[in-house]
Amino acid sequence: MDGVIQGMNSVVFITVGRWVDAEEGGCRFAREDGRGFIEEGYGLGFCFERPDIVVTCAHVVRHRDCCDVFLYAPGGVSRPQTVDRMWKTTNADLAVLLLQGESTLHPISARRDRKVRLGEETFFWSPLVLDGKDGTRSIDPCLRRTMVSRIFNAQLLDSGTPVPHKLFLDASIPPGSSGSPLVFGDGLLAGIVNAEHMRPSSEVSIPSGIGVAIPVHAVFAFVESLRSQLASLDKEA
Repeated sequence: MDGVIQGMNSVVFITVGRWVDAEEGGCRFAREDGRGFIEEGYGLGFCFERPDIVVTCAHVVRHRDCCDVFLYAPGGVSRPQTVDRMWKTTNADLAVLLLQGESTLHPISARRDRKVRLGEETFFWSPLVLDGKDGTRSIDPCLRRTMVSRIFNAQLLDSGTPVPHKLFLDASIPPGSSGSPLVFGDGLLAGIVNAEHMRPSSEVSIPSGIGVAIPVHAVFAFVESLRSQLASLDKEA
């Protein structure tokens, strides 16, 4: 369990919204230019491979621009950190965020060759959000235990629609948990919590109300596809 607890240092809280005139009210943050930030949703993410890279689900950040996404470190109260660049892939519902400025996050432990076994115990986090009257916010990830109940391999359905490789969990996914890392008992990354399957599928036999996760190899593959772009940005910095 020590590895699982250590993995919490890699988990971040992501809030998404839009900038408006601060005089409209209801803004969580305000800038010196009079613009305020209206929160429209949130989820989780985790630091991957290097301190300035965060991985989450594409549906968590939706269609927002980079400047509309902020990160909070877990535990206590902290100020948001702006995202500089964002890449999304819809076929696997993944997003990679490049942080702006110096980051003190700790990359989660991960190995590409670590395989998931049916019935294996895994863990993920869901956010406990406490908003203060002074506008500050405290976020503490709550650790949850689950088990891999089914492994659905990628294939093409009769309709020709590709189905990403999925891990099905025996626990429901609380709101705001999408983007959480799914980890093994030793703390190594098993995948990323994607959503809760709410209704039976007509193409495959999947019961409703169970958790769904994207396997770790998909995370590695997406980040690998961005290597050249990240290298170019590093040279410009």
